[in-house]
Amino acid sequence: MRTRGPSRAEGRPVKYFFKRIGQPVGVALTLLLLGGWHAHSQSTAETVQNAPGSASPLPDAPSATRATETASASANMGASATTGDDANREEAAAAGSDSERAPAYATSRSSSGVPAVAPKFAHTIQPGQIAEPLTVGDKFIYSVRDRPTVPALADSLWRAGWEHAINGKPHYGTDSGAFGDRLGTSVLKQTVSHLLTNGVFASLLHDDPRYYRLGDEHSIAHRAVYAASRVVVTRTDDGRTVANIPRLAATASVAALNNLYYPAEDCGVRESVLGGLTSLALKAAGYELSEFTGDLLHILHRKRQ
Repeated sequence: MRTRGPSRAEGRPVKYFFKRIGQPVGVALTLLLLGGWHAHSQSTAETVQNAPGSASPLPDAPSATRATETASASANMGASATTGDDANREEAAAAGSDSERAPAYATSRSSSGVPAVAPKFAHTIQPGQIAEPLTVGDKFIYSVRDRPTVPALADSLWRAGWEHAINGKPHYGTDSGAFGDRLGTSVLKQTVSHLLTNGVFASLLHDDPRYYRLGDEHSIAHRAVYAASRVVVTRTDDGRTVANIPRLAATASVAALNNLYYPAEDCGVRESVLGGLTSLALKAAGYELSEFTGDLLHILHRKRQ
């Protein structure tokens, strides 16, 4: 028998307002995510099509400037050379000088096949990669740019579907309207959490919101502890290790905000604390996946061969 929780929680108008708009918000945000994902996919496809066949340094990079100067100098020397021996000696000297001055990050890929410079908005920085610093504006873009994507939408649908199937927290009931409420609150909760953690608090405290993977040069136990600890430990923009205040503050803020639109039975200090601890545990599991997914894929690839 289908049930639905109380439509009004002890006469609280704010809770009633959020409760009533949960379903339309869920539908609207779902459509928005799909539209944003479609636009993002088209933009990515155009970028790939316009990209050159082989990776090259940035046009304003020192290596690119030196490469242009060297090519121009070589052409002039070739045109003005009087003998083949003189031209060969000059070209060899120019090549040797350029190779000595070229920085390590001028190469597009490392020996392991991983890009030497990580994409600007990459969530995971691989071992040995150079991470471009994020400005305040970059951090806000980073915090929301993955929201209109299929994985983000699938995550919200999975969360809402599971809680709806077991009539779990938040206890909105089990009819179709309750599913819309759960979907809307799930999308809202995840979006606010990302915005506060990676945008607001990371900017205020000058922390780097990205995950820096250790890689297989370390023991499995060390990597597992390291990944799980990232929910309470992070690094600053200049590379120092500090307490992960952005993650902890955002988790506490979201848990408190849940009291605005959750049913009465899911509100209170105890429920907020349990909800915050659950969120941290799920995030720690996500960091474990970021650390070890590459290893699992490598093992599967070797077995296929």
